[in-house]
Amino acid sequence: MPKVKITKTAIDEAAYPDKGQVFLWDTELKGFGVCISRSSKTFIVQRDVAGISKRITIGRYGVFTPDQARKLAIKNIFLMTQGVNPNEEKKERRKKSLTLDELAEEFLKARSTMKPRTKKDYRYCLDSYLADWLHKPVTDITAEKFQRRYFYIGENNGKTCANNVRRILSAMINYGMAAHGLFDKTQCGLSPRRNAPIPTTGGAPISNRTSWRRGGRPCMKMKTILAGTFYCWCCLRACGVTRPAACAGPILILQTAP
Repeated sequence: MPKVKITKTAIDEAAYPDKGQVFLWDTELKGFGVCISRSSKTFIVQRDVAGISKRITIGRYGVFTPDQARKLAIKNIFLMTQGVNPNEEKKERRKKSLTLDELAEEFLKARSTMKPRTKKDYRYCLDSYLADWLHKPVTDITAEKFQRRYFYIGENNGKTCANNVRRILSAMINYGMAAHGLFDKTQCGLSPRRNAPIPTTGGAPISNRTSWRRGGRPCMKMKTILAGTFYCWCCLRACGVTRPAACAGPILILQTAP
């Protein structure tokens, strides 16, 4: 790892390696350097933060000049000497500024096995029912806001539609939590079991299936199931089926299917 004063000339003269990486370290500013790979040269900063070595990427040579990179390196090194990890600061800024639209695009790109029609349906759902939220930070979506929107959609567009919106938004938020560390379960009222928004002041949790608006076939109580099965048995018997019980079993399964 040679040490030179990092200038335009020094960077231009540095050869690209056949494999791996080569580092040039500045003789004047400790921790400021250039990482050279087979196809790029990138300004970096590497210093200890709380006793652990951390590397910060400033940007590629050509996008930044050596003087610009040096100024940014000084700022990052100052933060690192104060025990602050600039990488974590960058993540926090990203978390606070990530919009629902950006999260949706990232989510859909990450789902490589999802069918194009399903992706189109997801996009349509967001554009139709959450359009005013698309360009707002995801972290602004509180449990109370979603609960109000959820019941509004249910009242105006139907029960199944409300459930679909909830399912799609919940999937994207779960992805955001895994990929970007979005939200804090205790602060944002997320369900520990389903990682879904729940009201923080009173009411049943939205994540609780019994509080969902029932879409499609309603859940059937045991009495209704037995009565329906007996009715089917009678119909089959009247039609001359000699073993109606053999056919009633599959019908019972269909009745109780979600």
